[in-house]
Amino acid sequence: MTVALTIPFPYPLEGERTDGEAGNRSNLMTYLAQWLLEEDRTEIDLLGAIDWTDCALESLKQIYEECSEENWDGYGGTPISLEAYLEASRLLRIIPNSFPMPDVLPEPDGGIGLEWYKDKGFSFVASLGGKTTITYVGRFGRNNQTYGTETFTDSVPSVILNGLKRLFPKQ
Repeated sequence: MTVALTIPFPYPLEGERTDGEAGNRSNLMTYLAQWLLEEDRTEIDLLGAIDWTDCALESLKQIYEECSEENWDGYGGTPISLEAYLEASRLLRIIPNSFPMPDVLPEPDGGIGLEWYKDKGFSFVASLGGKTTITYVGRFGRNNQTYGTETFTDSVPSVILNGLKRLFPKQ
């Protein structure tokens, strides 16, 4: 189910001009935060309603920059490869935003992990190493798991989507 939420926004957005100035995203985020705090609007659930792609890509970029040198973790970690970074970026851009944003994690072998955590014993992790293969593991409660590898080309492999649907069935 999709819910549309109309929020009155008094500032111009990027590209719109009033009085010779363009608005910006920080105006929007500041206003949204203030609007949500007014009149106890804490009951609004925006899970899956916001496009988290830019935020996830920024997190990926930061991790790539921080972990691009040998021994980045102090335990002999392999630098994250450009190929792994680009592959993770491609996957983040095509995963449906109806699912929550994953945590982006560096892996000691030079890969990138995308983790969706729901609760203890309920998570899904997709690992990308820049070799057109996704290694995945999903835990869906006691004695209920899936794992394997899938080729990654231009679309999200169905086994990855199915794992996320098992973890977040209402998405």
